[in-house]
Amino acid sequence: MHPNLASFLKFVKLFLPQVEKLPENVEATIDVPYEQVKYLKIAQDGLKESMAKFLKDVNPYFIFFDFSSFWLPSIASKFNTPTAYFSIFIAAVLGFFGPLPGLNNDYEPRMTLEEYTVSPKWVPFETTVGLKLFEVSRIFEASMKGDEDNVSNIFHMSKIFEHCDFLLVRSCSEFEPEWLKVVKDIHPKLFFPVGQLPTTQYEEDDTKTNKWREMKLWID
Repeated sequence: MHPNLASFLKFVKLFLPQVEKLPENVEATIDVPYEQVKYLKIAQDGLKESMAKFLKDVNPYFIFFDFSSFWLPSIASKFNTPTAYFSIFIAAVLGFFGPLPGLNNDYEPRMTLEEYTVSPKWVPFETTVGLKLFEVSRIFEASMKGDEDNVSNIFHMSKIFEHCDFLLVRSCSEFEPEWLKVVKDIHPKLFFPVGQLPTTQYEEDDTKTNKWREMKLWID
């Protein structure tokens, strides 16, 4: 965030409830290993009441939210507050994982690990985008099925796409126009590419800047 914008922000603290198996003082996925992320999601689900009270008291004009708070659009709608889901993933990711079952589409859900290693049927062009079998094996249970402790990531996403008002995608037409069209075709929502959100120009650490230049040359 640019320093000139800091004075326009006011942070309101909402306390996460204590959840068994979740370490203390955890606030984000970066604070826990992958195996404990599901407990963080359970804790965030416990914010429903405090969030509803906050929305009632403050009555904001708009709400931006991310993946974990899938229940937020339903609560916000009770106060006539529009919501926008911000995807940290680029359009290729949303397009590859595709339309969600039950949201007024004719696409059949993928049921096997192998189906995630090849280009899906709704992508009308050739692409090498896909997961390796060992990659999808790790995330399949939590992402597609869920368990006794938590609902699946697919359930999260289906509720988000069903109830939010807008989709904000970390992408731009210059970078992946074909994938943006796929997202538009499979998700019947107003959506806006918001750019790639590159590293800020006011970064003072020259070592990081030089490192990125080396990486960019290698990618190019």
